[in-house]
Amino acid sequence: MKINLLNEKMNVNPERVIGITRKEFYEVFFRIFLVKNHQTLSDNEIKILSCLCSDLNLEDTGISKSNLAPVLKKLEQKELMDGKELSNYTKKFKEKFISDVEIVFNFKIIDDDNRSDNRDGT
Repeated sequence: MKINLLNEKMNVNPERVIGITRKEFYEVFFRIFLVKNHQTLSDNEIKILSCLCSDLNLEDTGISKSNLAPVLKKLEQKELMDGKELSNYTKKFKEKFISDVEIVFNFKIIDDDNRSDNRDGT
C-alpha cells in the first residue's frame, strides 16, 4: 500500500506531489533526518536548521536569545552547526536541495518479534 502522509485521506492518489515552501521542506526533512538511527532533533533544532537552510535569519526562528545558545551548542555537538553557521555537512544539503526534491519513505513494517539491528527489509 502506498500512502501520502501529507494528504488527508488514505485513498487519495499517493503519487500526487504536494508543493511546500523551502522552509517547510526542511522542517519535514530534519524531522525524519535521523530516523534510521532512532534519534530525533528537537523542535528548536529543526527551527534553526530549516531557517538557515532556507536563507532566513536566526531571528526568524522565534527562539528567545536565552534559549538560542544552548540549542546551537547541541547542534554543534551533532556536527550540524559550526558556531552560528551551518556545518559543511549541513551546507551540502542546502546546496543539493534547490528544487524538484521529493521525499520518499521506503519503510517496511516488520513484527516487533523479528526486529533486529539489520533494518534493510530483509
